[in-house]
Amino acid sequence: MCSTGGADLAQICQAIEELAERAAHGGDEAGEAARMARLAAIWAMVAEADPELAKRLPGYLTASE
Repeated sequence: MCSTGGADLAQICQAIEELAERAAHGGDEAGEAARMARLAAIWAMVAEADPELAKRLPGYLTASE
């Protein structure tokens, strides 16, 4: 993330830490849906902070299939 401010990066890191903590505790289907929603929100933060990285995301997804 080339031109992002420290606050943007800190917010993204905090969101990832929270997501990891929730995932470590397991849960039910509702918990899984909440984690997926949070992950989508994190990607939205990344896309806002670095639009060029967000443009490459579809290529990353295709490569992993």
